[in-house]
Amino acid sequence: AYWQRGLAVRARDDALALVGRISVSNGQALAEQGDEFGAFSWFVQALRRDGQNPQRAHEHRIRLGLHARSLPRLILSMALPLPVSDAAFSPDGRSFVTATGRSYPRQESEGAAQVWDAVTGSPLTPPLMHGGTVYSARFSPDGRHILTACGDGTARIWDARSGVLISDAIRPGNVIRLARYSPDGRAVVTAGRAAQIWDAQTGAPVTGRLGEPDLSAWHVEFSA
Repeated sequence: AYWQRGLAVRARDDALALVGRISVSNGQALAEQGDEFGAFSWFVQALRRDGQNPQRAHEHRIRLGLHARSLPRLILSMALPLPVSDAAFSPDGRSFVTATGRSYPRQESEGAAQVWDAVTGSPLTPPLMHGGTVYSARFSPDGRHILTACGDGTARIWDARSGVLISDAIRPGNVIRLARYSPDGRAVVTAGRAAQIWDAQTGAPVTGRLGEPDLSAWHVEFSA
């Protein structure tokens, strides 16, 4: 009976060691792909599952400690009154814009965009109020303007410093989930029930509706 129990203990230890090696292997694969947080999660799992053996637990802890040094460090955290649907840095990295709002079935709540200091988290503009959820917000390529896409069916352009509304002429007539500037800042593409390109200055359509009639467009980007 004694030797049978010994075999069972060894078999269990071998199984835990195998699970630990698999977890480490998964973590290393993610690390090679640049997913440092995903890799860290697998290394934690390796310690949890294979931490009863003192020698292997020591190796797992060393691995965690070394990997933790390469993780990005949190420098700013903010709490906003509405859920954040999008956020993006300015071209110079000194500020960022957030898009907020809350969607209900068949109803859009009031949403807002706002520009913040990237170091202190202080607001640089007042809330840029919208008649629906703001699904996306982006700086123009030169950093002077903010482009927002709203559930009320309007894409708006704002002054990035003052928060003054410059244009609300882009109106596809349905919910806009996303809006992006072209690389030169002269055009805007929107996505919702369809994709469409617009003149950024006048708001006039440059193209008709793009895509399949019965399919929504969830994401669009200009080529570089």
